[in-house]
Amino acid sequence: MGQETVRARRGSPALIGISRIVLMGFALLSAPLLARGLGTEGRGLYAAATCAFGLAPILIGLGVPTAVRYRAAQATADARGIIRAVALLIPIVSILGALLGLALVNSLLRELSVFESYCFVISMACACFSLWLLCLQSVLIAHGRYVEIAATQLLYGIFTPMFVFILFLIDHLSLGLAMLTYSVASFTAALAVTVMARSYVFGRVEQSVSPVSMVRDGTRFAAAQVAEVSTTTMPMLAAPVAIGATQAGLLSVAVTAAAVPNAIAYVVTPVVFGASASAKSPRDAVVILEKGLRGALVGSFMVALPLALAAPFLVPVIFGVGFSESILPTIIMVLMSPCAVLMLVCAQWFASRSRSLPQSVGQIVGVVFSLLGLFLIAPRFGAIGGSVAIGVGSLIGAAILGRWSGLRIWSLVRPKGLIVDSVGVIVRGR
Repeated sequence: MGQETVRARRGSPALIGISRIVLMGFALLSAPLLARGLGTEGRGLYAAATCAFGLAPILIGLGVPTAVRYRAAQATADARGIIRAVALLIPIVSILGALLGLALVNSLLRELSVFESYCFVISMACACFSLWLLCLQSVLIAHGRYVEIAATQLLYGIFTPMFVFILFLIDHLSLGLAMLTYSVASFTAALAVTVMARSYVFGRVEQSVSPVSMVRDGTRFAAAQVAEVSTTTMPMLAAPVAIGATQAGLLSVAVTAAAVPNAIAYVVTPVVFGASASAKSPRDAVVILEKGLRGALVGSFMVALPLALAAPFLVPVIFGVGFSESILPTIIMVLMSPCAVLMLVCAQWFASRSRSLPQSVGQIVGVVFSLLGLFLIAPRFGAIGGSVAIGVGSLIGAAILGRWSGLRIWSLVRPKGLIVDSVGVIVRGR
């Protein structure tokens, strides 16, 4: 298959949003099973563990997924050479993942039993499969392959709730086995996506790429990418220590709900990244960002508002009466979620312009404020304080990145062309 064929754009970015919504549906179907099977304390520890699973491939990957996306977006890049270089890094990432898991079970996750600790470390070792998936997805994003991106996200997220459902059916759902499903799901998804995106993996390599050069390039983006993932993972990873496992379990419900409007970010970022990376001038890139943020703002609010109104009815039904105290934290997190969406889109725009410093600083400051709120305010107010802390951190991070980009903040809510811009970005991908 020629490189031109591989690069051909396919589908609409709206497919990414649809795939995220489908995944949210599966997550919401498995959420009550986890809530009833693990209880509030177990749910809090499980949420912290899954955040560690999400952070591990980024922390250990040293910015390689972003480097892959940036390289693959160049007109002369050979995607197969890039992916082959990533493949050589997988064994090292697996070992480092296990070591990071051992460090966490002896620090933030001391409440895990011996068996649960073993399950956690094994799953952390499987972070290498997640890194592989992220790198494949980066190539797909760079080439505008929206159909494959949507399929990759589905495969990446669908197996874990599926295995949780199977454990629930056979009455073997426990915290240890629930964590272990991540390792099985990651391997299964990596295998499936490799077969689906085989044109990028197999075949003649026109330009060899050194794994060392990939890591060297990735270090430019490492802090920024860790900061980006930390905005959603670090607060929940720290929550059991800051507010206790039970309150962390209540907060995890709010975080799960906020992930629904956050899906808009995954629709908009591929569009903004691809267009901005090939922009002819800095001014053109800022115009692209403004249009993308306007679309992200409208799309996230259209999802967040009805979800917040429905939260008092949905939370007890989906998660059980025992999680009714999560209603107010859920409303707060959902209404603040557009801030997180704007921050994520801005961060990827800076990555597309190879400006890792503002990308890192904006998100790190946001995470720091979230963590400070968790440890200084949330202990008095529990999950409610935790949701406010995370929301304020996202707001601060979004404000810093938006201002640093050179955008006039009020231009985001200018009525003229707001709906047209939103439809253009989310549906048409331009």
